[in-house]
Amino acid sequence: MSTFDKVKEVVIDKLGVEEDKIVS
Repeated sequence: MSTFDKVKEVVIDKLGVEEDKIVS
């Protein structure tokens, strides 16, 4: 896995967490 893919994965995780907070 490239570094960019890893960073993208982490960013998507963070965005998903933020969305969950807003929805809840």
